[in-house]
Amino acid sequence: MNTKPKSKKALIAISIISGVILLLVLLVVLFFRGVFFGKSHRVEISADTIFNTQYNSGDLIKIGDKLYYNYEPTDSLDDLLTHGIYEISSLGSSRVYWKGPQFHPCPSSNLFSLKAIEGEIIADGTTLLYDENNTVEIQKYNLFTKRLETYRKLETAYGEEPRNFEYIDGVYFYESLNSLYMEKDGKLEKLFDTGYHGEAGPNTFSVNGNILRETINLNNFCYVSKDELYYAKSLEDTTTVCRYNIPDKKETEIAKLNYSADDVFNLFITDGKAVVDTYNFSATDSKPRLYLIDTESDEEPTEILKEHNLSYMSESIAVLDGYFYIASDGNYNSEKGILAVDLNNPDNPKKIYDGAVSSIHILDNEWIYFTDEDCVLRRITHDGKKVELVFG
Repeated sequence: MNTKPKSKKALIAISIISGVILLLVLLVVLFFRGVFFGKSHRVEISADTIFNTQYNSGDLIKIGDKLYYNYEPTDSLDDLLTHGIYEISSLGSSRVYWKGPQFHPCPSSNLFSLKAIEGEIIADGTTLLYDENNTVEIQKYNLFTKRLETYRKLETAYGEEPRNFEYIDGVYFYESLNSLYMEKDGKLEKLFDTGYHGEAGPNTFSVNGNILRETINLNNFCYVSKDELYYAKSLEDTTTVCRYNIPDKKETEIAKLNYSADDVFNLFITDGKAVVDTYNFSATDSKPRLYLIDTESDEEPTEILKEHNLSYMSESIAVLDGYFYIASDGNYNSEKGILAVDLNNPDNPKKIYDGAVSSIHILDNEWIYFTDEDCVLRRITHDGKKVELVFG
């Protein structure tokens, strides 16, 4: 009996089925990597990375000649299919992290906050792990296994749960609800107690029979180096900006403002200048006020940008090399765009971008990266003369 025709047909059928399966697998892989979504642009990323902890969104980091971006749109089918962490380079972009469809509104994000440490993608402080054995764990994201893995573990002797950490000049700092620690010789060393809003703590004391709380606003720590940090310390309705020398364990009070701890939102330091971002909820004009402080003199704080329409709900802020950058999306009657303020000449700010801006990120000395309300990522030179589309 001649079976060759049947065998030939079977081979053809198997080849077609195998080809279809391979094509489907390829399409699925490309889908998961975000290839089909038209977001990719070839972007040269060559400027040297700078150390700058003074932006806090955790949505964009730079490692070498690559960016890693938390892309999380909220108003279209993009919610379902295109969100994720993308790697962006001169080759284009590809999705390196995706946990499946995400529907909005949702109680929490499918992504994790980003930090870059020694060439690794680190899950930021909001995802610190802490167990019953007083062990704190920092995790990194492995680009090959597509999983979060242990980056470092540290046993704590205090029983306080670290809520955030920073890595500065080779040193890890950990913030708990009541204290600030640094890592030394594989152990945590307490620098000082910070106090805490709403709970009794070591900084509670009595004045004229009234129990008062002196608290350090943990959201306003500003690390300048491994040896020096700044913070806002409050007592009742007065906030004091302080400098702390870590080797000498010495606190120096720099300036006072008539705001409570809850009304001080941001503290930024650059080139001997401090900028304090305040908002008084009891005021009738509902306008944030920015104060400039010379950290090396006894001059009183001066208010800056008084003539500009700002909103604490819309602003994004960063600093670099004596310049203060504030951006806004234009909501809440605020002035949209990016203002660049030379802190040696703060009365003459320059608008370097005139569109809606949701967040800004300074990762090198060449570009300011920023997003709009649709999560489109762009970058602009510091003089505002050149704008490029990066992703979206």
